[in-house]
Amino acid sequence: MLFKGKSNDKINEDQINLVKTAQRRIKQKKRLFFHLSLMFFGIISFLAINLLFGFKEELLFFNYPWSYMASTIWILLFLIHTYNVFITNRFMGKNWE
Repeated sequence: MLFKGKSNDKINEDQINLVKTAQRRIKQKKRLFFHLSLMFFGIISFLAINLLFGFKEELLFFNYPWSYMASTIWILLFLIHTYNVFITNRFMGKNWE
């Protein structure tokens, strides 16, 4: 055998931690993109319900239809989520102190 003397059975504790961290980051990014797709579907639905079907047209916030305010709030929450995934957890991960 060519590589008979090498042992690949031992995995470093650091390597295990790196794999767990990578899996956690991938899960965060998957949730972010799910949030993005849900946000687009929700905003389009809000606008269609409010503007096309005329649901609750009399409900205004700052002289704008309610769907604009709901969309703005949802976009702000998505931006906070994006900041949390790509900025905060990138620099201040689990071992940050």
